[in-house]
Amino acid sequence: MKKLKIIFTACLIITGVVMMSAFIQKPDMWEAPKSADARKNPFKGNIAATLKGKALFEKQCVMCHGSKGKGNGSAAADLKPTPTDLSANMTQAHTDGALYWKIMNGNSPMPSWKEVHKANHNQCWQLINYIRTLGKQSPKMKGGKKGMQKMGGMKKM
Repeated sequence: MKKLKIIFTACLIITGVVMMSAFIQKPDMWEAPKSADARKNPFKGNIAATLKGKALFEKQCVMCHGSKGKGNGSAAADLKPTPTDLSANMTQAHTDGALYWKIMNGNSPMPSWKEVHKANHNQCWQLINYIRTLGKQSPKMKGGKKGMQKMGGMKKM
């Protein structure tokens, strides 16, 4: 009987440790393959492309990511994991190629743009241009083209 109690107690302890480790573990980070970093944005610094990216964002992304890209859109509360804060330094530190890979491939609940939206490559790059403006933490996009021209280093289309 004593052996049975020891075995039972050991099983309970092991079960408890396994269950606790499941709650303590960090969720897997969504990483693009290193090869994605080599992709270059053909529209980098292009004002017109960035404005097109803003229109795409407002149509397709605001519901989850919110109007300022903070991950607090109207649908965000129901999503697990919650949408990424696109203005955060961690997101902004990704290369354009890594962002391209993530947007085009998706990762539930983030849909694959190539599958769901049937987005073409240009649209994805335009969207990335706009996502870059979210990290600047200023109202520069409010002024339309004038606001975009104030953003240093951007070229006209």
